[in-house]
Amino acid sequence: MIGGTMKTTSRFALAAAAGLFVGAMAFTPAKAADLGGDCCADLEERVAELEATTVRKGNRVVSVQLYGQVNRALMFWDDGVDSDVYEVDGDGSGTRIGVRGSGALMSGVEAGYRLEWELQTNDSSDVSQFNHEGDGVKDGIALRQANVYLDGSFGRVTLGQQSSALDGVAQVNLGGTFAVPDSTSVGGFLIRDDNENVTPGFTWGDVIFDGDGGRNNGIRYDSPSLAGFILSAFWGEDDLAQVALRFSKEWNSVRVAAAVGYGLSDPDLKTEGPGAGTGLEGSDDELEWVVGSVSAMHVPTGIFAMFSAHDSELDYEAAGTDDLERSHWYVQAGVNKNWTGMGSTRIFGEYGEHETEGAVAISDGVFDPSFLTGDAEATVIGGGIEQTFDAAATDVYLHVRNYELDGDTPDEYVEQEYEGDAEDLTTVMGGMRVKF
Repeated sequence: MIGGTMKTTSRFALAAAAGLFVGAMAFTPAKAADLGGDCCADLEERVAELEATTVRKGNRVVSVQLYGQVNRALMFWDDGVDSDVYEVDGDGSGTRIGVRGSGALMSGVEAGYRLEWELQTNDSSDVSQFNHEGDGVKDGIALRQANVYLDGSFGRVTLGQQSSALDGVAQVNLGGTFAVPDSTSVGGFLIRDDNENVTPGFTWGDVIFDGDGGRNNGIRYDSPSLAGFILSAFWGEDDLAQVALRFSKEWNSVRVAAAVGYGLSDPDLKTEGPGAGTGLEGSDDELEWVVGSVSAMHVPTGIFAMFSAHDSELDYEAAGTDDLERSHWYVQAGVNKNWTGMGSTRIFGEYGEHETEGAVAISDGVFDPSFLTGDAEATVIGGGIEQTFDAAATDVYLHVRNYELDGDTPDEYVEQEYEGDAEDLTTVMGGMRVKF
């Protein structure tokens, strides 16, 4: 009797359990559906918000790539009289942001564009002993690139604000260092004579120049590569005409790159400010220069070297003015090797000589005779170490440079005559560049 009761009870228990399970299965989907509906509604609302605040392409046929870098550094300087430490944007490879892209125009022909802005505060080429903010623009934005191009088997044709044919011709360097022959670190620093005085407007940027082409508005053609050679031609504003030949090749583990170019222009030299009334109005001036550089690297060891030189003459047609003649030569050598596995390490030394004769300061097309120099010979000696961290596209660097000057300025136009040797200028710059 008892056994029969237990069997009956067990059957009832199993039936009840089965009923509860089936009931739960029947109830659960309905509840899940309700939760899913609320969740998806919230998600769709969030997606709509993101779409409303996100920059999107205007079409699906042209690509869009955002790129740029941020470069900040601490710079110690000593001009023989004063010294200080500034926080700067390293002008040799300054902070910038850009957008570029392309699309297929037709079979074998690509159409593309590039927009790039420089966003620098405390530009290292503008700061001086008396101004730690440079030109005073705290949040300056400068347009570097704004151009369109066609690219195909015929080469590339580019129209707009862009690198001229001579841009980079003076700075071919397989070592990949930031250091260049120009005065990008101290261009705004005033030169002190051996009496500790300064001539207003007479800066290290006036006597150190590598002849590189820079960026201009115009049209440029680059040929296809033929046996390692690429020919470039450029025409731009102020009747600026440039032609350059670039070459790169590797033989038996030795990589070689070189560039040479010629430029001619008729700059528009106005006579505003201190230069007014000097007889330059309507003069027909002509700037002509030749520039080039070559670099080699032994790939297995990473040992590299580069040589750069230029010669230029700015011919003033107006009576009573001196022509401006400038030249330089510069060498850099070192090693570029990935010893740590984190990225390449670059250690280098550098030496350069720059010679200037005649008038020096032409800023924004304005001729200023208070910026005259007779014969100035500047010497640059320095070195540095740079470390790349590939995992974060980041470079950490330390550069040291010393600038020397022998020369004089005539007192024909200036009351403060500069004669004899100048005080040396020493800089130590350490910083970090992050690319994106």
